[in-house]
Amino acid sequence: MVDIHLNGRGLVLAPALFCGPLPLLFTPAGDGESILIYPIPRSPSVVCGIWSPGDAAGTHKALAALLGVTRAAVLAACADGATTTEIARRLDISPPGVSQHTGVLRQAGLITSTRHRNTMHHSLTSQGHALLDDTLRTP
Repeated sequence: MVDIHLNGRGLVLAPALFCGPLPLLFTPAGDGESILIYPIPRSPSVVCGIWSPGDAAGTHKALAALLGVTRAAVLAACADGATTTEIARRLDISPPGVSQHTGVLRQAGLITSTRHRNTMHHSLTSQGHALLDDTLRTP
């Protein structure tokens, strides 16, 4: 056991689904707040409950917590298929920002992107649909 003295600084508690079994503490060199990242239970019922079908608002909150608010919004914007420009307008972010997010989502296997001349069209993969529709099940 280790004592950490915060000396009046704040402590941010950050529950994490995807982290190791032991808590991690990040303390800044300056006057910033320390961050304690701690694991939450990972039983199948808890993990599946994060994206419960009866709570659409909770689903989007959990997805935003997992992916980040903007990236989750980009994923949702790809649900009906959209171009980079359409997503940028819809979410009020820059096209290069959309490209960065779609690149990460594509690498994760959640979307596919097809170029037609100077336009890139993005759509969900079956995994992307499963994540948004809460049909992803553990084996």
